[in-house]
Parts: sequence; C-alpha cells; structure tokens
Amino acid sequence: MSQLQSASEVEKIAQIIRTSFAKTNSSMLAQAYFDGGIIDNGENTALLEMLTKNGLIRPSEEDGTYMLAINLKRILDKLLLRHASYRKRTDIAKVMQHIDGDIKSYKRALLTGQHNEVAFYLSQVDEELYGIVYELEDSVSGLFAAITSKFGFVDSLESKIHENEKAIAYTEGLLNALADINLSDVYDWLNWDDVPAELSRKVTFFIDGYRRINRQLEGAVHRMRQLLMTLRKQNEQVARLKAMSKFLKDNPIWELDDYAEREQVPAIFNRVAPLQLSASVDISNQVQQEELTDIYNSLRKESKSDADTVDLRSSGRIDDLQQKARQLEADYVLSQCEALFTQVLSNKGDPFSALHYWQQDNQLTDILPKHLWLSILYNEYYKCAPAVRKVMAIDFPNASTTELPGSILISGNLRVRDIQLLRD
Repeated sequence: MSQLQSASEVEKIAQIIRTSFAKTNSSMLAQAYFDGGIIDNGENTALLEMLTKNGLIRPSEEDGTYMLAINLKRILDKLLLRHASYRKRTDIAKVMQHIDGDIKSYKRALLTGQHNEVAFYLSQVDEELYGIVYELEDSVSGLFAAITSKFGFVDSLESKIHENEKAIAYTEGLLNALADINLSDVYDWLNWDDVPAELSRKVTFFIDGYRRINRQLEGAVHRMRQLLMTLRKQNEQVARLKAMSKFLKDNPIWELDDYAEREQVPAIFNRVAPLQLSASVDISNQVQQEELTDIYNSLRKESKSDADTVDLRSSGRIDDLQQKARQLEADYVLSQCEALFTQVLSNKGDPFSALHYWQQDNQLTDILPKHLWLSILYNEYYKCAPAVRKVMAIDFPNASTTELPGSILISGNLRVRDIQLLRD
C-alpha cells in the first residue's frame, strides 16, 4: 500500500471516529487502529494516560506501547463492516504451529545476539497470540449478542431455530479446535533457562485468555441449547394453533346468525324476564327491607365477634407454641445423650447404664418413656464418629431374643431392657 493510500485510509477512519463518538484526538486513535498501536515518545505521555483513563486505549505487553481498547476496535470494525459475523475462519492449529516456529526462532536469535531478529520474532509472537485471543473474544461477544437478542436478526421462529442450530454447531466445532491446543506444549515455550519476562507475559496472557474463553464458550453452548428447546416448543405451539385455526375454518360447527336486520328476535332468546334495575333501594318493597335487615344484623354480629376474638398474631398461635415446646424437648433429649457419652468417655473402665441415667432425670422421664429413650440413645451412638465408637463399647444386658413359631431364631432380633456403655 502506498503512502498516499495509507494516509487516505487513516483519514477515513479518523472521520468515522469524529462523526461517531470522539471529536478530539481522532487522528491519534485512527493511526493506532491502522498501525495496531501507539508508541509513547515522551511528549504524548499525558495524552496517552488520559485516553487510557477514558477507556479508549490500553497498555500493550510491550513497555511504552498502547493499543486500542477492544470495545473501541470492535465498534470501528462494525462501522467499517469488518468482522460482521461471529464465525471466524482462523485455523488455530496452523497458527499454533506458526507461533511455535516463531518462538524457536526468537530463542535462537536471542542466543546468537541478533537483536533486530529478537524484536521481530517477539512482535510476531505478540501479534499472533493476541490475534487468537482477540478473534475468540470477538466470536464469544457475537455469540452472546445473538443469544441475548434470541437471534433477533431474523424474524420467523423457523429461522431463529436454524440460526441457533448453526451457532451451536459452530461453537462446538470451535471448542473441539480449542481442545486440540495442548497447554503442556504452550508451557514448554517457557521451559528454558532465563526466559525473558516479556515473552513470559505474552504466553501467560494467552493461557489466561484461552481458559477464560473455553469457559465462556461452554456457557454459550449451554444457553443456546436451552434457548433452542424454548424456540422449538414455541414453534410447536404456533404450529398447533395454526392447524387448529385451519381446522375450525374448514369445519365450522356452528355459526351465529345475524339478527340485526330482523324485526323480531327468536323467542328462544327471550325466555328470561328483563332485570329491573334501580339507582337506590326501594323502601316500599317489603322483600328488600327484610333482606337488608338480615344483612345489617349479620354484619353487626361479625364485627362484635371480631372484637371479642383474641389476636393470635400478638399472643402467638397455639400450634406454633406447641411446636416450639416439642423442639425444646427434643433438644433436651439429644443434649442428655451427649452428656451421657461425655461421662462415659471421661471415666475409663466404669460402666454406665442408660436406664439408670433415665431414671435419675425427672425431666427426661416426663418427656419420653423408657423404650423411646433407649431407641434414641442407640441411634445417637451410631451417629458418633468411628473413632469414638471404637473406644466406647455398647452392650445390652439382660436382653432376650424373640422366637417365632417353630423355634426359628431371628438373629439380631432382641428385646432390649437396658443399654450399657463402657470406655475400653
């Protein structure tokens, strides 16, 4: 491209920036868009800091270099009709091969002291790594815009479903292409002594972007599948409604005759006497007086009964109070189980009788009978940690087995009269 053509292209971009959103500094932003970056030469530092604060540019991986913000670049791309679709044709596998070759060339130039070649290959790596991340981020942005608008760039449900299916297929293909990237190979780019920090920053930026975009694409596929299911249901419902409408149109069951031009309406529509309406109560009508008197007396009785009724919201509902009482009783029983276990663990070699413990506690005997206390204690014992049960043995003294007719003994079917706990 000649210098005159370049200046014309830059001026065209500057004109778009001025007319669209930024009247000042349009030339600098246009040159940054055309060249890919701005270099801080020391004279424009304050201006670059102001543009960075306003979100129009961002610092590059290279010191002293700034690039257009991604959002601004996307706006310019759309205004210039570039990257209009989220479908990118980047062959990621081939690009990764090129990057691998450029990093090897960069390493070789660094070892041989070829500084010009070092800068060239580093810029190539930066452009390719950033290009992959930018292309993928642009695709993700386009995908989420399409999902949010429910593929509003087409009108019919059939077209929305078709576009959704194409977007899912594209995204799944992109995920498969990303799955071909082996992060171990990417980390190997940094697996050599004294790797420069500038190369490490660029590779780390690519790895972070790769992982972030993978998560975003998986979320996009999930949302598109949900949207596809919704669109298909809506399409089926519309199809059923259209079919029903067509059926009713082709098979009219009954059509209402037009009586507007008839002098007399058929008698079938005049079987009920007309309703007599009045603006006020007719006090001369004895029937209405009796009905109004009954209504008045019933309202007085309701208001009186409401005044005498205790407000349960202020005093507390009975069933709520009973529920709280039962909860307190259950908490007390469980706390006594824990207290008994604590005594057993604190006194090694001394056996403790659960029945004796229940008999000594008057509150416990009032709350629940003996057989429930033993059942709850047995259940709480097996809720203890295995280490606790290992040191705290359980036994059933004076337990008898239950026999069925025919002298068939059921193993483990015991009548428990007491539970004895002992720390070994």
